[in-house]
Amino acid sequence: MSKGSKQRPTAQSFYDNWDDIFGEDDEDLSGFEWECLKCEKGLDEDDLYIVEEINHEPMGDRIVERIERMAHCNNCGQEAEYAG
Repeated sequence: MSKGSKQRPTAQSFYDNWDDIFGEDDEDLSGFEWECLKCEKGLDEDDLYIVEEINHEPMGDRIVERIERMAHCNNCGQEAEYAG
């Protein structure tokens, strides 16, 4: 800093700009095990439905079943993500 100048007040404006750009979470999702990727809200197990997909894959000289389970939001039908 040169003589007679003072430091610019950037700290508070930085955090204000950060919040304007990225925003703050409106809802605390820490109490929920699941999160809807479209609704962006927390979900309980009662708010989900499970879709099972059975894939048959070769393993050596046999074919085995691989079951894939996907959780979806009851409100919008979008896939839900495990947050717990």
